[in-house]
Amino acid sequence: MASLGKSAKRLGLRAAEKVMQNETAMSAIVQAVTRAQKGKAALDRLQDGILNALGFASRGDFKALGKRISALKRQLREIGERLDRSAP
Repeated sequence: MASLGKSAKRLGLRAAEKVMQNETAMSAIVQAVTRAQKGKAALDRLQDGILNALGFASRGDFKALGKRISALKRQLREIGERLDRSAP
């Protein structure tokens, strides 16, 4: 079984090398990945808009909230450090 896995891995690597050497194939792969990323971003925006319209928090809302909480924690830590330095 282990030799089968090694053979499959070897064949897969050889196939990947052939594709990577072909500029046309690489260009097609890059375009496909780019389209997929743009499609996912559009879907995420649509989903966020629907969730917001329904009054629910979206993934983007949670990310923004997480960033804001991190910034507040950092500010609080800095204030605490300043207070510690100024205390007699």
